[in-house]
Amino acid sequence: MEILPWAGHLGHKLADKVVPIILNSNSTIVFTNTRSQSEMWYQLLLNAYPDFAGQIAIHHSSIDAHLRIWIEENLSSGKLKAVVSTSSLDLGIDFKPVDTVIQIGSAKGVARFLQRAGRSGHSPFETSKIYCVPTHSLELIEVSALKEAVKNNVIEPRDPQVLCFDVLVQFLMTLAVGDGFFPDELYPQIKETYAFQEMTEEEWKGMLDFLTIGGKALKSYEEFHKIVIDEKGLYKVTSRKIAMLHRMNMGVIVSDAMLKVKFISGGYIGMVEEYFISRLKKKINLSSPDACLKLR
Repeated sequence: MEILPWAGHLGHKLADKVVPIILNSNSTIVFTNTRSQSEMWYQLLLNAYPDFAGQIAIHHSSIDAHLRIWIEENLSSGKLKAVVSTSSLDLGIDFKPVDTVIQIGSAKGVARFLQRAGRSGHSPFETSKIYCVPTHSLELIEVSALKEAVKNNVIEPRDPQVLCFDVLVQFLMTLAVGDGFFPDELYPQIKETYAFQEMTEEEWKGMLDFLTIGGKALKSYEEFHKIVIDEKGLYKVTSRKIAMLHRMNMGVIVSDAMLKVKFISGGYIGMVEEYFISRLKKKINLSSPDACLKLR
């Protein structure tokens, strides 16, 4: 309580405590909760221990895909001593050399904390190891509560999603792009699933209408008449264009528009979400893995 401030989000006062943990570990993932925090901690570690240059990296969604792949490959091979990351490394392939995880600030939940801890110790007879680095005094209470929750296996419940019609529409489209489907045969199968057991026949008909005539809102637009019903009652996509568009765009994860970031001279830096860059002010300093940049 005498060292940590009462407020803040960075936790830079503990950078000198983090360095020995990384040095005494085989390979470490340092998790932060925001992109800006990850960039700041990457620089903090380099400032605290300059010999980390070339041995640590930073990983988040705005970094160029080729660079992210390079980082993941070198983390997997054990060539990197540490990677400072956002939630971009929460899931995915296991990195066997990683034997330590460091959480900067609150994990914002028991389940996420355990998930991140589980990114370490993926070798036989190894134990997952995670360190918490509070960014202010009140997070010490949070860490204490977190330890008790883990000890007593108290994890936030995850309520299953039901009646997710966007998922159902994509499932039906995928079937229609393939061999097609007969609604009367498919409906009982879908009703057997937990997610759609409460679906009514009216809602089912609405899904079919949406795919065949665009529903009530889009029926005047020909491009939304995606599925054709043949003389046998088979629902099938006959347009190669519609089939290709579905294959290229299927998925329900919403992503933000990405923009390429370049030097004024034309050199390529990486990618960034449009919403993020639109909120920045001119002449603000930005940290990248290679340099400190200024937005003009």
